[in-house]
Amino acid sequence: SPPRTLTPRPSNVVPQRAIGIAPPADFSGRCSSSRGTRPGQCPALSGVATSLQVSPDKLMINWQDGVVDKLNPTWLRERCQSEATVDLETLQPKRMPHDYPEELLLTDALLHDGMTILKVSFSDEHTSNFSLPKLRKELTSFRESPL
Repeated sequence: SPPRTLTPRPSNVVPQRAIGIAPPADFSGRCSSSRGTRPGQCPALSGVATSLQVSPDKLMINWQDGVVDKLNPTWLRERCQSEATVDLETLQPKRMPHDYPEELLLTDALLHDGMTILKVSFSDEHTSNFSLPKLRKELTSFRESPL
C-alpha cells in the first residue's frame, strides 16, 4: 500500500491512531517525532488508560497522555499470553492466526488494577487479561498499521 501522508492537525484535536500509527523511535529510545516536544525529546508514554470504548469490531483505548488507539479484535487476540493460548514455557502460540474465527469480535472489555490491566472477552468465548504498559509499548513500536 502507498505510504501515508501526515497532515498537521490543530492543537485542540485529540490525536487518534489505529494500531501501528505511532511516532517512530530510533534504537536509542528517543522519538524521531517532535509532536508536542522539543527536538530530541520524547513525551513520556503512559501505560494507564483513562477510558475504553468497545464495539464488536474495535476497541478504543484513551490513554492518560491524550492519545487514542484503535485496536482490531484479531490483532488483540493474537497477543493473548494466557495458558489457553500459548505454551507458558516458550510463549509460542498454540494456534495459528488463521485458526481463529474469520469474523472474531469483541464482546466486552474492562479496566482493572488502577487502569493498567485490560480484561477482554471475545466472540470465540475466550477471555484474556492484558498489561496496558506492555500493550502500549508494543503499539508504539509499530512503524506501519497492521490493519
